[in-house]
Amino acid sequence: MKWVGVIILFLIGMNIQSQKSYVVDMDNRNLALDLMDKAQTYLEDKRCEEALTSLVKALSVDSVLRETYLMIYKVWLSDKSNKDTVVRALEKGKRIFSDDDELCFYLAEIFKDSSELPEAILEYTNATNYAKRNGEDFYLVHYYYFNRANCFMQMKMYDGALQDYNYTIKLKPEFAAAFYNRGVCLYMKGKKEDACIDWQQALDMGYEASKQNLDKYCNKK
Repeated sequence: MKWVGVIILFLIGMNIQSQKSYVVDMDNRNLALDLMDKAQTYLEDKRCEEALTSLVKALSVDSVLRETYLMIYKVWLSDKSNKDTVVRALEKGKRIFSDDDELCFYLAEIFKDSSELPEAILEYTNATNYAKRNGEDFYLVHYYYFNRANCFMQMKMYDGALQDYNYTIKLKPEFAAAFYNRGVCLYMKGKKEDACIDWQQALDMGYEASKQNLDKYCNKK
């Protein structure tokens, strides 16, 4: 019994150490909010460098304001010249919000944009895993799978891509681009008839790019 008690106390101690707590002074919170307001104004004026500087400063005084990380990604979408700074900020956010699928997705998008495909796949996978726990009704979740599938396609990992396109369509049955891309994947796997069915489905949904593939590969007599 003595050793059981020691083990329990050890586990409790480990649990306490693993749980991070953050205390934010109200003055710092207000300063961070002011800096975010300035960043928003800079962003609206296309002054992305100044917007990012303000947001990084906001994080230095209040790292638990989640909206700051989301705005940093928004800045990156407008100006992709400060990738390393944005990645460091989002990785900091991941450490604080440890099960945040959205932050993982944004990191994946940045890596995908710079053709760092294994890194992108890892973050998309983190996003999908967290989404399983957080709920897959969030409006971006189908893109976790769709964009990971696109990475698999670029790496010619067609089985992984096909699995992700299937799940994308399960989550978003009206997503025409997923049918089109799945058709490409099926064609690369030698499944021409199935590919043509998907391209036709995409075209029926209004995805005009499918017509070229249908005419080239499917409508020959």
